[in-house]
This record gives sequence, C-alpha cells and structure tokens, in this order.
Amino acid sequence: EWKKKPERESIKELLDICDGEKWILDSIKRNKTLDFYSKADLIIYLDISRVQCYFNIIKRRIECLYRPRHETPDGSNDRIYFSLLIKVWKHTKKNTNGMA
Repeated sequence: EWKKKPERESIKELLDICDGEKWILDSIKRNKTLDFYSKADLIIYLDISRVQCYFNIIKRRIECLYRPRHETPDGSNDRIYFSLLIKVWKHTKKNTNGMA
C-alpha cells in the first residue's frame, strides 16, 4: 500500500536530484531553508489564477473519478483535501518574491 514519504526523506531525494547534471522539478515547495533555486539554470513560474487552479483540481478529479491517474503510484489517494484548497488560496504574489 502506498504511503506518503516522510518530509526528511522527500527533501533528501530532492537535494540528491538537484546535485545531478540535468533535472526538472515541478511544483516544488518553497522552503527558505533549502536552496533549490540557486542550482537551477532556468526557472519558469506559471502565474495561474486561483480560479484556474481550482478548476484544474476539480476537472482532474472528475476525469479520474472511476480510474486512477496514470502518473500516480498504485494505492495512492487522489482525493481533494481541504488543506490543498487552502494552500492554493494562500499561494499569492507573495510567493513569487525574488523570482522575477
């Protein structure tokens, strides 16, 4: 059964990836204690509205209502959690400081 990895394990894997020659990360958490951005040659920030984010979350859930998404591990839970909706709501321009 799939289980979410502990935060430390996930961060170690990300740091190992970023130490490599070539890598692409999607939706990386902004953690001020970790310096992923200085290791990147290029950063692309997609400034998507909250409405569009919510639409995409709901659309993806409806499309995969009776079957798992192909990119999720077996046994993972693809529910819409309230915490995800709050995270999207809080993700505003303040999160782009230093990116432009």
